[in-house]
Amino acid sequence: MGANDVNGTWTSEGITLPSGAEYVRLYVSCPTSGSCGASGFYYESFPTSQAIAASYVNGKWSSNVQLIASQAGDEYPYLDAPSCPASGSCVAVGGVYMSAEKEYEPLVASASAGVWGSGATISLPSEALTEAEAQTLKDERDGELYSVSCWAVGVCEAVGGFVNQKGEFAPMVVSETGGVWGQAEEIAQPGNAATNNGEAWLEEVSCTASGVCGAAGSYDDAAGELRGMAASAGSALSVTSSSLPTGQVGTPYTAQLAASGGLGSYTWSVASGSLPAGLTLNAATGAISGTPTGAGASFTVSVANVGPPAQTAQRTLSM
Repeated sequence: MGANDVNGTWTSEGITLPSGAEYVRLYVSCPTSGSCGASGFYYESFPTSQAIAASYVNGKWSSNVQLIASQAGDEYPYLDAPSCPASGSCVAVGGVYMSAEKEYEPLVASASAGVWGSGATISLPSEALTEAEAQTLKDERDGELYSVSCWAVGVCEAVGGFVNQKGEFAPMVVSETGGVWGQAEEIAQPGNAATNNGEAWLEEVSCTASGVCGAAGSYDDAAGELRGMAASAGSALSVTSSSLPTGQVGTPYTAQLAASGGLGSYTWSVASGSLPAGLTLNAATGAISGTPTGAGASFTVSVANVGPPAQTAQRTLSM
């Protein structure tokens, strides 16, 4: 069923499920009034599951759920809560067992104009078990996504966990940029995490409109105790200054470099070339000041942030 709150009054609607559905779970996200997306799964008979999704468009829920499959031969697909950054546009993540490869893979599905498309799998981190390593360890390649947050259409971060080359479950993140998902990456665990036979994963993620994200999950410490862990990431670091004011030899000069993105404080430096004689760059503030005594020059400035994650960006300027 679907339920709607309009001006404080709740109403409900029926949504037809496939025949044989026994246990159903749907999660919902609503970016605007009259527009929502729902995703989840149902059991036909445990543990046989099927990923499903539905849309609420123009104040009405779709009459039937859509089945979400990644390709022929997949088994037990499921989806967790969706993230809908705009009306009719949603993304949901989860997992699916690929019977041919005998491995769980991360699953993503998206909706455009209120219509959900087929699911797709995400490439596991480079640190994941290879098929040969999985056979040696008598384990399975495994990766699942538990949460996604989108701050614009086609721009999302998702988090989850995967089995690494030591046979341990480790946290991972994956990004969607311009509607294209990249390869998932492993996230470093806290310094006191177990180094053998420990498990860790990220379970929830939330991102601001500017692309600054925070994620939370759990990990095993060296003493075998389960602890909470948090991770954060900012948008890509970049030098936003595109030009500098002109100066004159013998005349005091000041200019301010600017950057955007990343987390933590910035540190500035000259990566190549050099400032005109008589000028210096303040590493902490990005201010260029002094009294030039020589001719203008072309040089490349670099900015680095503390993070996490630590990033570096450069731009060539002249004066």
